[in-house]
Amino acid sequence: MEQQRFVPFIYADITEHLKFASEIEIEHGIRATNDVEISLEFAHVDYLLNEKVNLRGGIVLIPLGKFNLLHDSPLNDLTDRPIVSRLIIPSTMSETGAGLYGTFYPGRTGKLDYEVYFTTGPCGYDSGGEPRVTEIDGTKESRQRKCGSADGLDINNGKAVSGRLAFSPMLGVEVAGSGYFGNQSTTSYNPLGIFAIDWTIQKGPFELIGEAAWAHARGNSRAIPGNTIGFTPGSLLTGIGTLNPLGTPPERMQGFYIQGNYHFMPSFLTKLSPKRFGEGSTFTAVIRYDRVNLNLANKGENGGELEQISFGLNYRPVEDAVIKMSYQYMPKSLNPNNEQRIHDSAFVISAATYF
Repeated sequence: MEQQRFVPFIYADITEHLKFASEIEIEHGIRATNDVEISLEFAHVDYLLNEKVNLRGGIVLIPLGKFNLLHDSPLNDLTDRPIVSRLIIPSTMSETGAGLYGTFYPGRTGKLDYEVYFTTGPCGYDSGGEPRVTEIDGTKESRQRKCGSADGLDINNGKAVSGRLAFSPMLGVEVAGSGYFGNQSTTSYNPLGIFAIDWTIQKGPFELIGEAAWAHARGNSRAIPGNTIGFTPGSLLTGIGTLNPLGTPPERMQGFYIQGNYHFMPSFLTKLSPKRFGEGSTFTAVIRYDRVNLNLANKGENGGELEQISFGLNYRPVEDAVIKMSYQYMPKSLNPNNEQRIHDSAFVISAATYF
């Protein structure tokens, strides 16, 4: 059992045009002090010019895929986040920086949303020069929030640019493309690039959502100048950051998830207890397929592949609160205790709410 997250939100309307928003995330709050992660998920000031162009600065959520922007547990119909949104797009991914966002309305029913930011960028190597982008953890250890304070303010030789463009031709349909690019090394040019597409299709009680992402950590398989792990700069890092002792850290990875939701409310429950199963309450049946490969160069080894099929059912007494249960079948999984690939399964129950 686990208290996964406790997240206070703080918002303020400073003036008509000046807004403040923040999210303080406390993860694993029941554990010992050294295991608890307390951080600012985001904290930014918005200066509103008009609907088409607005300014934002501070700790911003990187607009890479839709899930990273809408990752709160009460919003999602399964307990665990999609694998691609944890290991290739390392949600929750936020960085310090500034940028623009806004909305246009092309045509009678169309809507075009955009966000673009200039931010600090990733920290792809530890202080000894060992890659943080690995076959086990994907890109999640390269986030700015994972960098130690000893790394200083300039954690790489450059900054990052990210952006997302989402088009909705009609109500209930949206497709978006997004990207992120920034150097992740302090001593050389080793950029990390991630590209993603996401989609949402809603029709009556049915919903189809998903996300696909591709990442390229250029030069991640080779030692960088100034490393202290015993490799000549430019040589292959055999056996480091990979499940195969003869392999090298990943440079390319890809993955996706596709999820179908069906919202319903049996009429006999509404008649039985209209207060509990009346207007505003709903059940949702969910099925999701996840698949990622965290080392595309490791052909034939299947070391970087993860696969999962989730079957879920949840109940929302109101839209902002949900009780979830799901069964996860994992044909390709990872045992974190010995870093061995295994078949696995799990039954998960959770509850989440805004208040």
